[in-house]
Order: sequence, then C-alpha cells, then structure tokens
Amino acid sequence: MWKIFLGFTFLLSAFIPLGSSIFRWVLSQASREFINSVPRIYWDIGMLLSTYLFSAIIVMLFFKYSQLEDRLENNIPAQNIILFGIVIYSIYLAAYIVATTVEGGGGAYTVLQFAPFIIWPAKVALIYGVVTVLLTANPLTKHST
Repeated sequence: MWKIFLGFTFLLSAFIPLGSSIFRWVLSQASREFINSVPRIYWDIGMLLSTYLFSAIIVMLFFKYSQLEDRLENNIPAQNIILFGIVIYSIYLAAYIVATTVEGGGGAYTVLQFAPFIIWPAKVALIYGVVTVLLTANPLTKHST
C-alpha cells in the first residue's frame, strides 16, 4: 500500500505544488540577510519537504475518508507501474538536489534541461497507475440503520 500512497503523493505534488508555493511565500517574507546566511541546499531540501509533506497529508486524508485501503484487493495490478514512476521521479529529485550543491548553477541548469525527458514518462506512469488503482477499487457500500 505504501507504493500507492507514494504514487498518489508524487502525482498530487506534481500537478498541485501548493506546499512549495507556501514555502516560497514564507521565504519572500524573510529578510535578505537571513536568506543569504543559510546555505542554498537547506532551502532546496526545505522546498522538497514542504512540497511532498503537504501532499502526503492531503493523500492521507483522502485515503482515510474514502476508505480506499479497505476497498482494494490484495493484488493491485498497477503497483509496479507506480513504483517505476516513483523511482524515476526520485532519481530526478536526487540528481537535482546534488546538482544544486555545485557552485555557479551549471549542474542544476543541466539537470533542468534534461528534466522533461525524465519527468514526463514518470508522470505518465503515475497517472496510469493511480487511475488503474481508482478503477479497480470496490465501490463503497452504505450501511443503513
């Protein structure tokens, strides 16, 4: 089930990056001296955590209130496809975080230039996997008293 949870989280954060928007707003309110005193890698890790943490909370609430975990069978056909999307997306994120440590910004620029060739197949795999999971979920049964 963790693959499905991460797949939903990565997909939500890819299309609705609300956590990173809030983090950018908070940074825009901070003083310039404070921003320059902290190494850039910490800002990148903070952006990464805020993006995925906010999405994970929303996905957790969705799973809880839709009872999705109870409605799924044991053998979910799209788990490997979701895992493929997660791994590819994680490789891109790791490469970007490592590239931001290079002074001058050339490494991060190079990673961003090749990102569409990596991210779009991962997004397609995540979309296919999430839609398959939602379509294979059993319908909710209402209990009347």
